[in-house]
Amino acid sequence: MPTCRPFNTLLPEFRAGRDTPRAALERHLQEVAGMDALVRAFRSLDVAAARRDADAATQRWKAGAPLSEIDGMVIGVKDIIDVAGFPTRMNSPVFEQTAPAFQDASCVRAARRSGAVILGKTETAEFASGNSAPTRNPHDLKRSPGGSSSGSGAAVGAGMVSAAFGTQTQGSILRPASYCGAVGYKPSFGVLPLSGIHPVSGSHDHLGALGASVADTWNLCRAVSDFCPGAGHKGLTGKADPVRPARVAVMRMAAFDELDSGCDAIFEAMLGRLSDAGVVVDCSTKAALPANLVKILNGIFDASSGMMGWDMRWPYAGYAARWPGLLGEKITGLLAQAEQTTLAQYREWLSLRDAALAQLVALRNTYDAILMPAASGPAPKGFAFSGSRSFQVPWSFMGAPAWSIPGLSVAGLPFGVQIAGFVGGDDVLVGHAAWLEQALVQ
Repeated sequence: MPTCRPFNTLLPEFRAGRDTPRAALERHLQEVAGMDALVRAFRSLDVAAARRDADAATQRWKAGAPLSEIDGMVIGVKDIIDVAGFPTRMNSPVFEQTAPAFQDASCVRAARRSGAVILGKTETAEFASGNSAPTRNPHDLKRSPGGSSSGSGAAVGAGMVSAAFGTQTQGSILRPASYCGAVGYKPSFGVLPLSGIHPVSGSHDHLGALGASVADTWNLCRAVSDFCPGAGHKGLTGKADPVRPARVAVMRMAAFDELDSGCDAIFEAMLGRLSDAGVVVDCSTKAALPANLVKILNGIFDASSGMMGWDMRWPYAGYAARWPGLLGEKITGLLAQAEQTTLAQYREWLSLRDAALAQLVALRNTYDAILMPAASGPAPKGFAFSGSRSFQVPWSFMGAPAWSIPGLSVAGLPFGVQIAGFVGGDDVLVGHAAWLEQALVQ
C-alpha cells in the first residue's frame, strides 16, 4: 500500500530547502491518480487551486516565514463540511443539485489561514449517518473503509492526503481510522467548533481529524482551535510530544465479545509489550476493570441511538416531509423511533450519561488513560455494513477524547488501538497517544 511520509517529518526538509510543499502535493496527486478511481475517496477535487496554494506555501517556507506547522499540508474535507466553491452534497439525493457553498466552515477557514492546502471534498455516508459512501478500503477494495468519515479515512490510508477533517457522532472517526490504517482523533465534546458543518446530533456531534501521524492530526486540530475553539472552551494548547503513561486501564466491556480469538490475542500481546515498556496495565481476561464504569457503558447503546434520533428531528423531519422517500432507511428509522420517545425518556438518557461521566471522573487520579481496541476487528467485507460501533460509542456518548492509533495487523489488514482519556484532558492525552504511536512501531 503506497503511503506518503507524515507531514511533520517534512518540516526540517522544507526549512533546509531539500523539499517543498509543491513537491509534496505532487506526490499526493500521484497517489490520487493511481488509486482514487478504485478507492473513490474523493467526491470532488480542485487540483489547480491546490497547486496555487502549495506554491504560495513553498514561497513562504523559502522565505523562512511559514504560517504554522501545517503550512503546505495537503488535506481533505468531509463532505458535510462547507468549503467555499464546493457543493456540500452529503451523499444525499436531497442535496445532489445544491449550489456551491459561498463560505468556508470555521474549521476550513482556520486551516486555510494556517496554510493548509485543500485538495477536495471526501466522501461520506448519507448525512454522516445513513447509507454507505461509495468509498472502498485502500487495503482491500472488497472491504468497507468504515463510516461515516469513509473518504477521509481512505484518503489518508492511501497516502492521498496527509490529513483530513472528519466528524464523529457515534464511531465515524475512530472506526475508519482503524480500518484504513490512519490515526484518528475525536476530541472532547465541544472543544472544536461545528459552525459550517451539517448537524446530525447536537448531543453527540464532534469535529475531529484523521492523519498520517499523531502530530499531523493534532497540528491540524490545533490550527482550528487556535483560530476558533468551540464556544466556551479555552482550546487545545498541548504539543504532540511523546509521554509514556504510568498506568492505564483496559476497559473490558461486552464489546470484547465481538472480537474473534485472533484479534483478542493480538490485542493481549500488545498489552504485554506495553507492560514490558514500563506501563502498569490494569486488566483481566475475565473481569471488567473498572467494573462500575463498564457496567454503565454496557447499557448505553440504546440510549446513544435514542438521543441521536431525538436530536435529528431537526432538520431531518423537515427533509422527510419535503422530499418523501429520499432519506435512507437508517435515518427514517431513527426518526420513527424519535416519534415514540418522550422528554422523560430523553432526560433518563441524560442522567445515564451523567452517571457514566461521574464514574469516569472517579478514575482520573488512578489512571492516565484507558485502552481498548479501536474497532471490533479489521474492516468487514462488503459495503452494506460499515462495522460495529461498540468500541467507539462510549467516548462519543460521554464526550471524552479518544485516539485510534495504527500499528496492529490482522491477516494483513489494519487494526487500531484506542487510547481514551478524560473530558477536557486532550492536551494530556495527545502525549500518551504519541508515545503509543512510537511503541506500536518498535
